[in-house]
Amino acid sequence: MSRLKKKFPVNRVKVGARIYQLVEWDADEANSRERFAEVDHHTQVIRVTFAYGLRAAGLNLVHELIHCVCWQGVLDPEDGEERTVSKAANLWNTIWCDNAKLFSWLHEVITDTTDDLPTG
Repeated sequence: MSRLKKKFPVNRVKVGARIYQLVEWDADEANSRERFAEVDHHTQVIRVTFAYGLRAAGLNLVHELIHCVCWQGVLDPEDGEERTVSKAANLWNTIWCDNAKLFSWLHEVITDTTDDLPTG
């Protein structure tokens, strides 16, 4: 089991000009929607279930952050690979710089392979 006591180290994440609230998602609600996590860009909320362990939650949060990058950057495959990668990289760099505490937590939980078993 992970030695981390706290789930999210912060309650929000800044992506570009928007700030998303991080919410621990109830496992039953997440399962009823057949999702591990989701992002709502209009209410600026990212929900993640911790029912499958901290590592899975961290990986699922990264997935949702990628959705945020795509939405914030208005990424369009028609722009071509270099332009798309440049837009995404700029947003990822701001996420990394603006949310250092969250990224430290992500590094710890994602590399902790002892936490791969479901918790509930």
